[in-house]
Amino acid sequence: MKMTKKKNEMIMSNSRVHRSTLSSQQKRRRTLIGTFIAVALLVATSIVIYGANLQSTATNTIRVLFVGNSQTDFWDLPATVEALAKSAPVDRPRITVGKAIMHGTGLAGYWDSGEGFRKPRSKIKSKKWDYVVIQDAYASPVEMFRKYALLFHDAINRTNAKTILFATASTNDLYPSGFKEIYEMHSDLSKELGVPLAAGGYAWLKYWGTNPTLEQRLSLYASDKAHPGERGSYIYACVLYSAITGFSPIGLTHDIPNLSPNAVTKDKAYAFQLAAWNQHLESNSSQPTTLPTVESPKN
Repeated sequence: MKMTKKKNEMIMSNSRVHRSTLSSQQKRRRTLIGTFIAVALLVATSIVIYGANLQSTATNTIRVLFVGNSQTDFWDLPATVEALAKSAPVDRPRITVGKAIMHGTGLAGYWDSGEGFRKPRSKIKSKKWDYVVIQDAYASPVEMFRKYALLFHDAINRTNAKTILFATASTNDLYPSGFKEIYEMHSDLSKELGVPLAAGGYAWLKYWGTNPTLEQRLSLYASDKAHPGERGSYIYACVLYSAITGFSPIGLTHDIPNLSPNAVTKDKAYAFQLAAWNQHLESNSSQPTTLPTVESPKN
C-alpha cells in the first residue's frame, strides 16, 4: 500500500516536471516566433518606406518646353536632354519635354505667328511648365533678339515658369566671330534678367580648345556646316541639362536612342560633358572662374 502511494507520488511529480518543461519550451518557441515576426515586419516596413522614397524621388520631374527652330529640332535635342536626365542617379530629377518648333525663323517669327494652335505662345500657356527654353536664329541682330526675348520672358513669367536662354553655335564660316556675337548678347541679357544661360556654342569652343583644325570644327556640324551634327547636338544637350537641373552632366549616358549607334562613344562623351559643365559654370557664375581646359579632339 505504501509502495503504491510512493509510486503515485513519483508519477505526479514527474508529470509536473514534464508540464513545467513543456511550458518553458513553449514559452521559448513563442518568444522566438514573436521575435521573428517583429523582425519580418520591420524589414517589410523598411522595404516599403525605401521603395516609397525611391518612387517619390523618381517622380521629381522638371517640365521643360523648348521653343526653337531647326537648331533645336535637329537630332531631336529635347529628347536627348530627356535621355540624359533619365540616366542620372536616382536622387536627381527627371525631365519631361514639350516642343514648339518653327523652322526658318527666330524669336521674332515665333512671336509674330500669334497664339494659334501649337504656336509657341499658345504652347507656353497650354500647361504648367517649370522652364521654357527659348532659342533664336543665329543671325538675329542684337536689337531684335533683345526685343523679342523680353516679350517671351514676360509671357513666360506670367505662367510662373522660368526662362532659359539657349545660345547656339554660329555657322562654320563665321567662326569665331559669330560665336562671340551670339554668346555676348545672350550673356548680357541672362545677367540682366537673372536667368540661366545654356551656352551651347561656347561649349563647342571649349571642347575644340585653341586653334582647332577645320576637320575638328566640322566634326560637330551636320553636312551643311550650319546645323549641329550628332556630336554637336549632344554637347548642346549636356549644357541644357546643367542649365535646367544645376547638376553636372559628367557620367551620364552616351547611348542616346535618337542618335546613331556609336555616334557618341564613352570617351567622347566624357570630353563633351566636361566641356559643357565647365562652360555652364563659367556662363552662370557672377565671379571669374578658373576652369580646367579640355584637350583638343583628334577627330
